[in-house]
Amino acid sequence: MKYMKCYLLICLMPGCLFAKGLSTLTLPTRAACEGLYFIDIQASYPDVDFTSLDRLYIPGGHYRLIRLGNLPDRTAENPLIITNKDGQVRVGGCGHHYNFIISEGKNWKLTGEYNAAAETGDDQFMGHANGQYAHSYDKYGILIDAEFGSGNIGLGVSGGATDFTVSYLEVRNLGFAGMMFKTDDVGDAHMNNVKIHDNYIHDTISEGVYLGSTQSQPQHKFNNLEFYNNRLIRTGTEIGQFGNLGDNSRIHHNVFLLGALEWKNPFQNFQDSSIQLGHREGSMSFDHNIVIGGASNNLIFFNPDVAGDQHAASDLVNIHDNYFGYSRNIGVYIHSSSDGIKKIEFNNNYFSKVVFSYDEVDPDSSNHQRIIRSFNSANPIALNNNIYELQNNQSFLSAFPNVSENNNQTAVIDDILFHQLGWPGSGDYFTMEIWTALDINGEPVFFEIGDLVVHDSLIYQAQRNIDYQVDSHLSPDIAPVSDWVLKPRMADDVRQVTTSPFAHIGLLDQVSDLIFENGFD
Repeated sequence: MKYMKCYLLICLMPGCLFAKGLSTLTLPTRAACEGLYFIDIQASYPDVDFTSLDRLYIPGGHYRLIRLGNLPDRTAENPLIITNKDGQVRVGGCGHHYNFIISEGKNWKLTGEYNAAAETGDDQFMGHANGQYAHSYDKYGILIDAEFGSGNIGLGVSGGATDFTVSYLEVRNLGFAGMMFKTDDVGDAHMNNVKIHDNYIHDTISEGVYLGSTQSQPQHKFNNLEFYNNRLIRTGTEIGQFGNLGDNSRIHHNVFLLGALEWKNPFQNFQDSSIQLGHREGSMSFDHNIVIGGASNNLIFFNPDVAGDQHAASDLVNIHDNYFGYSRNIGVYIHSSSDGIKKIEFNNNYFSKVVFSYDEVDPDSSNHQRIIRSFNSANPIALNNNIYELQNNQSFLSAFPNVSENNNQTAVIDDILFHQLGWPGSGDYFTMEIWTALDINGEPVFFEIGDLVVHDSLIYQAQRNIDYQVDSHLSPDIAPVSDWVLKPRMADDVRQVTTSPFAHIGLLDQVSDLIFENGFD
């Protein structure tokens, strides 16, 4: 452990002066697959002034676990920065039941971003900085990789933590969720002013992110949440689950791609949407996002009315300027509500490729033939200037007296051409799912030649029709190459070119050159 208060000599012509430098604490190094465990980090370092500490450094290395508890309460003007030093911090894959947990504290920032001036990160692990999105696997300063072992959550934040930032992390290969932020069953432990941005979360068996409890009340809210410029790719269930959202929450300019891939055999029935939004109080916005891939729907919206929440006529849920595509049942499902004050608007969205195939796992399921299906007859719902693509006998929405619409138009909507996705097959997004031999009902699964499956984060393509009712139940990694062939890893550069008609949607840093590697051909 090193605790340093540094003083830098800064020379200014014609004279010189002394300027106070950063105060830093560097945690001890560990051998590979050992852990860093501080249930109360302030008690562990009583000589450190945690009210003024500038940097908490985690030395580069491979850790079994990291636990940072009892972080200090700081101010927004003087946050505690937690970052990697002298290499990449890699957590997980060593058989522990959790990976990275942070608890307590206020106004701290966890980042793997390299910034020489701010003295954060490492110049050999810069993630997607300077536009290096393609094949940025393994290139982030902080990497959480459970290798589909016993650690089911990548990064967990709890214990009343609030006013924090998480950025420039790669989180992958989780048996459950990539990030889970919530303090269960403490109704006043609100997570306020949380910022989550520029993370690369991919290949999880369940959610990419799980923010806010879905348990019965009392549960805390997220007020002033900002979630932006994140890539969430290839998840088994929901790509993003956002619950108990409070006032001034905004989820914007993200790419949520290939969700609900385990739709044939999820851990629980109906955990197969793409985005789940649960909003309680005040106003919020879900905007400028790309959402591709869902089974039951692309977006399910909950609007619970919790005792003590305050509602006003100005409250607005604004879902606008998004691209929704590739749902196997419904585009949007609006749940019933007892709060009739808040207004819900869908403005300037694209709805593409809602193609019913949900009866593959539920033969009794009905094709509701709706892009938007609502059971909400209480809230004023407005749909304005949306463009939607109809299949067969579909309609745009379920009409209720509380629903109004204006200037919504049907059209053929093109697929988004990502800069360098590296799509490994010849079919569209519907041809990819997580491999399973049996569906949730215990029935054998059938794959057609050319289908793509994800198994332990690797992608395989079927070389023939495979019917597990008659074929061996071998997984693709051990099956003959006459059944499955391993495909290259996807590049996951999901920026668009600036000339794209959808360039205003998705990641904030689009590109000007025309390179496409994800055509379905």
